[in-house]
This record gives sequence, C-alpha cells and structure tokens, in this order.
Amino acid sequence: MQAASALPSIAPRADEDALMSSDIPLDDASRRELERLDEILARGLSATELGQYPRGLELAEQAVAHADRIDHSGRRAKALLNKGAVLAKLKRFNESAASLREAARLADASRDDHTRVRALAKLVRVVGYRLAKPDEAEAIAADASAAMARLKHAPLVAAELYNALGTLAKKREDYKQAAQHHAHALTLLTDELGENHTRVAASMNNLGNVMKLAGLRDESVDLFRRARASFERTLGPSHPYVAIAMSNLGNLLLADPQARFFGPNPRSYVEQCRTAEDLVRRAIAIRGSLPGAERRIGRAVHTLGEALRCGGDYGKALEQFERALVIKTIVYEKRPHADLVSTLNGIARCQIGLRDPAAARNTLKRAIAISASTKITHVDRGETLLTLAAAEYGFRTRDSRPKLARQHAIAARGAFLSAGPAYASHVREVDRWLREHPPTASLGGHE
Repeated sequence: MQAASALPSIAPRADEDALMSSDIPLDDASRRELERLDEILARGLSATELGQYPRGLELAEQAVAHADRIDHSGRRAKALLNKGAVLAKLKRFNESAASLREAARLADASRDDHTRVRALAKLVRVVGYRLAKPDEAEAIAADASAAMARLKHAPLVAAELYNALGTLAKKREDYKQAAQHHAHALTLLTDELGENHTRVAASMNNLGNVMKLAGLRDESVDLFRRARASFERTLGPSHPYVAIAMSNLGNLLLADPQARFFGPNPRSYVEQCRTAEDLVRRAIAIRGSLPGAERRIGRAVHTLGEALRCGGDYGKALEQFERALVIKTIVYEKRPHADLVSTLNGIARCQIGLRDPAAARNTLKRAIAISASTKITHVDRGETLLTLAAAEYGFRTRDSRPKLARQHAIAARGAFLSAGPAYASHVREVDRWLREHPPTASLGGHE
C-alpha cells in the first residue's frame, strides 16, 4: 500500500511529551483550568480502558465542553479523539467518524501531529473496516502517513497507524500485508512497553486474528494465549478484553484441521472442545455483567453450542444454539442478518447428529431464505450447503436424494475454496463426505 510505504523509519525511543500542542496558556488561572481538563481526559481514558464505555463517553463529552469553555483548540482535539474512540467501542461508527475528523482538523490547526496521526489512524479503522469504505480509508491513511513523517520519533503513534493499516489490509482480504503491518506494530509496542501492557496484548490479538485468516493456526493459537495472559495480568480476570481473548482462543481451538464436519471426532479434538467450552463459559460470565454486550453474548453462546456439538453432546448443543438464535433475533430486531445463518447452520448440524434430517431441512430453509436477502460469508454458505447435503442424503430412508445431496456438497466445496486458505480443512471434509456418499446408493446412509 502506498500509505504503508510512506511511513518513516522509527527511532528506538520517543519523547512524546515534546509533542504537545503549542497553544498552552501562560497565566495561572488558565493553567489551573488546563490541569482540570487534563484530569477529565485522563479519567475518561481510564474508564474506557476498564471497559466502562458509557462513563468514558460521559467524561469525553465533559472534556470537549471544558475545552470549548476555555477556548483551547489543542485540548479540544484530544477530547474529540477520546470521544471518537469510545463511540467506536459503543458501535456508534458514524458519530465516531465525525468526532475523529474534527479532532484531526483541530490537531492540524494546532500543529499537533501526534494527535492528528492518532485521530486519522482511528479514522482509518472506523471508515475502512467498520463502515466498509476501504478506498476512502486509503486516502485518510495517506494523510496520516504524511503527518507521521513530520513526527520522526514516535514509535507508539507509528504502531497505532500500522495497526490501522493492518486492519484495512484485512478488510481487503490481503492477509499477508495485514500480518506484516500488525507484526511491525507489535514489535514497536513490545520494544517500547514490554509484553505486560494492554496495547501490546491488543496488538497480539490483532496479529492472531490475521494469522488465523491466513491459515497459520499454530502461530495464531500462541498469540491468542499470550494476549489472554497479558490482558489478565494488566486488567484483571473480569475485563471485557479478557473475554474477547478467551472467545478468540476458544473459536480457534474448535477450528482444528482434525475436526469432522459430521460424526464423532478424534479423542484429542474432543479434549480441545472441552477446553474451548470452559473458555467460552468464562467469557459469557464476564460479558453477562456488561451493559450493551448482547451481540457478543449471542455469538459466545453460539460458540458454546459449537463446543458442545464438536464434543458429541448434540442435545445440549442444540439448547445453546437455540438460545443464541433467540438472543441474536432480539439484537437484530427480527431483521434478516447473516449472523443468524451461522446459528441456524449449527442447529441443523445438531439435528443431523440427532438423526433428524427432516428437521434439519426445515431449519436450513430458513437459513437459505435469510441468505437470499442479505450478504453472507463464503463459510456460512458452504456450511449451509454441506449440512443440506447431509440432510438430503438422509439415513437409509426412502426420502434420501443422493444425487441432489452431492450437488449441494460440490457447491459447498466451491464456497469453502472461495473462503481462502484458512478453510482448507473444510474443503478436505467435503472431499471425504463425497467419497463416503456415492451418487448411486438410492438408500445411502450418512454416518
């Protein structure tokens, strides 16, 4: 990317205290007002880091109002930066983008490139990833890189920009480039802060996600474990970031190449499923105490269902998938959403495990209807098709339709291939299913 190549070389240390805006008042009364404002800013940052996002937003808005009252554009830029960051945490992305744009503008007017780069880096993530406007985000990244070149010695700020560029590359599905950006950010942060720091742990989590998508599972597992340990040491065991790291690790343990799409799994994998189940239950317990976490709870309950299903407990798994579907349906206000498809697929796979292909076909009809009205991932499409193949093939009954089932399976294979290298094991599972389910057996059996 041009934006990435424009970044300057970073010196090993940074004097970020020297990067303050130049419009600091000189009289004692104004200095006291400024100290009060800095205290509000610090409290707001602390609240946000502790996962107290509504409180963080309240304090950020207080800081903006205080900066307006004392007419200090430099500090107003910092307050708007904080406000934009916490709005993104609250999923209010359009408001976040507006706040970050204004922060960057004011920082530029105050000649505060430190704040300008940070605001633009966050804006790259919001616009490019959350609002799905990667071309616009590329232009913002180029502006950030130009401001970064003027700083010269600011590794922490550079790391924030590299992480943003990594997120943008991930959105474009350029996982190699994304991994390079996130790895560079992690190196800068670790050199500057050591491993026991929340920013370092978050960077590990970012790199772990990209490694997973690139098909580098072992590296991803190691990064998620390190991120979880670092978050627990620095934030305590009940912070939402710990829950995120646990969920990521649990999901990855379930995405093992030895896992079978249907039927009994190897004992070693079942043990991994039990570990994943424990991680996800702990993540759900953390998130259950947080306001506004319903969407993440719904996804975590889905993952719990998957852990139970992979372990062979189809009845309990079905209960969790149905619970996840209720939560997600409420979250999305009964509107069609791709997130519902994955859970419906899970329900149908449990019904296959319970030897009820007719129920699975009915469940999948709903998944297919949602897929027709909203964009879904290649993986969800592949899982719907392969599960439908199993339902159509049946269990040596007269309603088995082996030829149609194999057509669905072949289409599923194409979907998994389109999903990228991280899903090579899914392609192998389809190939195995096709070998085990010939097209000529009118009463063929699914095991």
